[in-house]
Amino acid sequence: MNDLMARHVENVNLGVLQNGQVVHLDVIQSPNALRVAAFPGERNPLHSTALGKAILAFLPESEVNTLLDGNPLVKKTPKTITQKAHLREHLALVREHGVAIDLEENLSGVTCVAAPIFDHAGRVVAALSVSGPTSRMNSKLNAIKNDLRAAALAATRMIAPFYRSEE
Repeated sequence: MNDLMARHVENVNLGVLQNGQVVHLDVIQSPNALRVAAFPGERNPLHSTALGKAILAFLPESEVNTLLDGNPLVKKTPKTITQKAHLREHLALVREHGVAIDLEENLSGVTCVAAPIFDHAGRVVAALSVSGPTSRMNSKLNAIKNDLRAAALAATRMIAPFYRSEE
């Protein structure tokens, strides 16, 4: 997380699924004066956040159905996806590209990119993201996507032995 923040000078977030929402476990704040303030323990909807969509995209379909049926797709901004069919199409793209993007869907003026983290059995257990003002994020989206994929893979490799020893 520190490497991502140093490289992109934007907030870096670690989140997990809990009770139908994404919960921030850890946040490294950007030193920029203009930044998005997320805090550990903060909860957000799955459908409007990159962290949430990165997790949702890799859950078993039955679990996705349960989550979508149990939680309305609340419109957080004019760009929030609020139709389940559209969200499912978006999640297919997340699976294809290995990253989720929130283009001002949870907070106007803020862009976030996230990648999933898996356990040894290939189950999604968390997601890692980089977020910041859209004005700064647009020019570095491709680099952030690539770095997040690599960081999430490294995190997956680090935690897989832990999950194996717990079984």
